[in-house]
Amino acid sequence: MDIRTDELLLAKAYHWEATTPDRIFLTQPTGGGEAVDYTWRETMTEARKVAAHLRSLNFPPKSQIALMGKNSAHWIITDLGIWMAGHVTVPLYPTLAANTVRQILEHSESKILFVGKLDDWEQMKAGVPDGMAMISLPLAPPESGIEWEKISGETEPIADNPHREPDDMATIVYTSGTTGEPKGAVYSHRSNVLHAMVMIQPDMLDLSCTDVLMPVVPMFHANGWSTAFTAPMAGTAMVLPGRNLDPASLYEMLGHGVTI
Repeated sequence: MDIRTDELLLAKAYHWEATTPDRIFLTQPTGGGEAVDYTWRETMTEARKVAAHLRSLNFPPKSQIALMGKNSAHWIITDLGIWMAGHVTVPLYPTLAANTVRQILEHSESKILFVGKLDDWEQMKAGVPDGMAMISLPLAPPESGIEWEKISGETEPIADNPHREPDDMATIVYTSGTTGEPKGAVYSHRSNVLHAMVMIQPDMLDLSCTDVLMPVVPMFHANGWSTAFTAPMAGTAMVLPGRNLDPASLYEMLGHGVTI
């Protein structure tokens, strides 16, 4: 099936940014009943800053950029920013052993690691190769890299709307390594769109721009990972789980208008 450049997920994100800038796209619970909302304008401004910072590092085009963390608003924001900068996302399970972290980062030849919220950072960080730069996203553990808030405060967002080609690599998803060394599967921007088109159908999630989706399944899992593509395709808002996934916390999050 032919997919045009203007049908890719980045193009969809630009569309929602332009047409519904003040509509809430991401909601991030922060604990204690508090939450932070990100409109499409705010989401894309942050993503544009991610792209600007990556451009400033002068990595070769289509470099691999690693992203490790639990579901969060900045997981989605960083993914969009990586694509805007012309690079490839390498998501890592947030429960990997240190040796598996090292295998994936080295095999993928990742240039930098974005660290999100994690429970076992103390044991995982030993797997980060010496000298690899790290950026600490909001909700990340202490001492996990340069804080994104500092970079964001000093960075101007890119003003252009860079596009990718359908057959460009979008992401490399690795297995957890439970049956041997981790194996990576390459997904193109075309395949991400096709996946998203299937997921929004009536017999699947039946998503639209009036829905609010709460992905509890981890983003690095096939079914959770697809929500990062499906929501921008349909303009669906998302509530990203906070630090706690106990029944009481999940029930509280449903109060943010969750429909799916």
